[in-house]
Amino acid sequence: MKPIILCTTIAIPALFLCTRMPFGVITIEFGQNVARGGEITDSSLIFTLPRFSGGKKAKDIYNYVYFKGDTLCFRAEFSENVKSETVRACFYSQYNKHCFPAERLEVEKNIIWGFSLVGSLLENFYGDIPLPGDLFAGRDIPFEIELSAQSPDGKQAWARKSGSFRIIFR
Repeated sequence: MKPIILCTTIAIPALFLCTRMPFGVITIEFGQNVARGGEITDSSLIFTLPRFSGGKKAKDIYNYVYFKGDTLCFRAEFSENVKSETVRACFYSQYNKHCFPAERLEVEKNIIWGFSLVGSLLENFYGDIPLPGDLFAGRDIPFEIELSAQSPDGKQAWARKSGSFRIIFR
């Protein structure tokens, strides 16, 4: 009886190891720095900037943040390789309900990674609004990343993940 139990405990896990996962997104990560190859090297979504002291329009704060160069990065791992020409990634605004393509998008086998500048996202998300009294500082700015891709044999995958970032002036 013991040999049968032993074979059963070995055979069942081996069956799961051989089963192929359907084409799709395994993980999505966010951060403010991404290395070549797609590794998120700083997973913080709090951007600390020198104090803003000029301008009377929302566009002024967008430009200020934009030229500081901070990026909202993402990395997604798919269960199989993807066809680079089919990959789409956009940041979805909770505020205006629009999706804005990532400014940088890279594909390496089954990894998709990229980013957009925080100043660009602010401008795309909020547009021509009056300059907020808090200058967007200290509040959570919600977003979603929306990804889609195709495998080399034509299977489709789509995923969306929510997050939020924050700006702090020191």
